[in-house]
Amino acid sequence: MKLPSEKRMLDVATERFVDQATSLAPQVLAVAFDRQVGLRSEGGREASRAARISAAQNSQLERRIAWRCGHGPTS
Repeated sequence: MKLPSEKRMLDVATERFVDQATSLAPQVLAVAFDRQVGLRSEGGREASRAARISAAQNSQLERRIAWRCGHGPTS
């Protein structure tokens, strides 16, 4: 799904991930998040740098998550 009047900045795989993650039960999402935080420390500085996205991509990601959770301007 594409947000209305939105220029695509996220790739299809990221959009699909957001769609799947926002459909998880809160408890399942919390466990996955905790695991991700734990794995981040194992990846070191290189992994941390590789995960950075641009400010524009971050903004679109936040809007997509809010929209999928029913908090967006089009809900």
